[in-house]
Amino acid sequence: MTEPIFYSLEKVAHMLQVSERTVMREIKAGKIRAFKVGRSLRFTPEAVQEYVRQQEVKPGNGLEENARGPDAA
Repeated sequence: MTEPIFYSLEKVAHMLQVSERTVMREIKAGKIRAFKVGRSLRFTPEAVQEYVRQQEVKPGNGLEENARGPDAA
């Protein structure tokens, strides 16, 4: 039997390329699931994958206006 895999707050922030503070805000907003072991937060790979899926950008949601870049008029 394989050992379960859990990620630390630091690892999840690194994986998502955001700060630990941003991950904490997402936890408090109920957007990503975590659990505590003592004083440390841990995340399952499934929780991180679910969060990423929920953040998917869909066509036609208004982001095109913000993503025009420096050459936009």
